[in-house]
Amino acid sequence: MVKFLKRYLTLLIIIPINIGAVMNSDIQISNYKVIGEQIVNTATKYIGVKYRYGHSSPNGFDCSGLTQYVYNKHGIKISRTAKDQYKQGEKVKKNELQSGDLVFFQGKKSKGVRHVGIVVDTLENGQFKFIHASCSNGVRISYSYETYYKIRYIGARRILV
Repeated sequence: MVKFLKRYLTLLIIIPINIGAVMNSDIQISNYKVIGEQIVNTATKYIGVKYRYGHSSPNGFDCSGLTQYVYNKHGIKISRTAKDQYKQGEKVKKNELQSGDLVFFQGKKSKGVRHVGIVVDTLENGQFKFIHASCSNGVRISYSYETYYKIRYIGARRILV
């Protein structure tokens, strides 16, 4: 009887701890999805704003200025340049992207991080829709399967709060 009670009490203690860990993980994922959607909603308010190199305000954005400004609106501090933003958060596989993740691209003539955008939505086969400040069109939504971006994709980061 004593043996049974010890085993029963041990199970009562262990099971809630494990369930709590799983629930906490689910809450973190759920919270990130909500924050990601809020980040996207904020970013889309600036569609059509003109591109301005070195700027990070609704008067004009460059790519990393847009991402920094939008994240900052949600109390999340990130670096100013795309290159530095690529060093923040956690690496994310292309097939695990979520709304709000940052995606990075190399330049036309130079290797290394030169451009950043925010994932708006994921599509089939690991493709995604993203919002960014384009030199030629200002803040807009583009697709990862567009040739220009498809051949320049470097990776993605998730900025955890």
